[in-house]
Amino acid sequence: MAFGLIMLCWGFYFFTRIVLDFVRVRDVLGFLPGRLVVIGVGACLSLCMYAVLRFFWGRSVWLTGALVVLASTVTAIPFAVFNWWMITTFSSANQPLLLHSLVAWSASVHIFFAQSVVLVAFLYARQLRQREADAVQAEKSQRQAELRALRYQVNPHFLFNALNSVSALLTSRRVEEAERMVDMLASYYERALIAPQGELAPIRDEIEAQLRYLDIERIRFPDRLEVEVELPEALEQALAPTLLIQPLVENSIKHAVSSHTTTVTVRIAVSNLADSLVIEVSDRCAEAPVASALAGTGTGLNNIRNRLAAVYGDQAALEAGPVSGGFRSVLALPLRFKEGQDESLLRG
Repeated sequence: MAFGLIMLCWGFYFFTRIVLDFVRVRDVLGFLPGRLVVIGVGACLSLCMYAVLRFFWGRSVWLTGALVVLASTVTAIPFAVFNWWMITTFSSANQPLLLHSLVAWSASVHIFFAQSVVLVAFLYARQLRQREADAVQAEKSQRQAELRALRYQVNPHFLFNALNSVSALLTSRRVEEAERMVDMLASYYERALIAPQGELAPIRDEIEAQLRYLDIERIRFPDRLEVEVELPEALEQALAPTLLIQPLVENSIKHAVSSHTTTVTVRIAVSNLADSLVIEVSDRCAEAPVASALAGTGTGLNNIRNRLAAVYGDQAALEAGPVSGGFRSVLALPLRFKEGQDESLLRG
């Protein structure tokens, strides 16, 4: 980029000199090789000046300003002397070295000063872009750390509930079911939590992970838990944060299934509305509700809201509250797909 700026400056200088040659002299082509040589030398001197400016870069503004003046002043000296040598060698002019060098220096110092200002502006712009990139990267790293922390809040919570279920089975002397639950729990962690994955994943994978979790809980509540899933094929690859609905499903188990003596239906439904991905997690039972998903500390719902804010800002929302016979939570996220996947079939 700096080389391009230097060549642009000298290209403009070459153009202006050619225009003046057309006005002042007849044999323009005869001056052309000399002009090109002078510009080549000037470009090399400009690159040297840029190297000096870059070497001393990072000092105070006053020092940078003084360096610009000094660098342009010093660089113009060999350029002026070379100009004098070219004229005395390849033309009939016979001008004194000192006089012509002073004239050439006073003319060329402005060229190098302008170039040094442009180069300093370029260095400042590059430094600003680098700082912005570093700030963006730092913000991204902070955001990823925050998202990981929020996500990992779910994992111990789920493990605590699952181990409570194992403990309940062992207390009830349902050893085989407890062993099967431990095996399923290990499989769940290996596939859903330990395996590397991005923050966003297809909603189909998220629902499959929750179905594995519900299979684990079904061992504990074989006659009291039913599951319904509604996922249109066109939305299977829609992206959502991993383990986003885990706390909602856990709330249904903790506050609905475990608190009722009759069958509770846990329903996960996905739909799209006005370019939003809508995820509904609800539980319903024929009995009058004896507990609410909000009866706990609210950690799960707060976790979800914090993750939504970190990933989507104010473009996503969570609404949760009791309904007739149970509790319902509705997530609304921006409808996104992996790059290259077609969304056109969802429109119209």
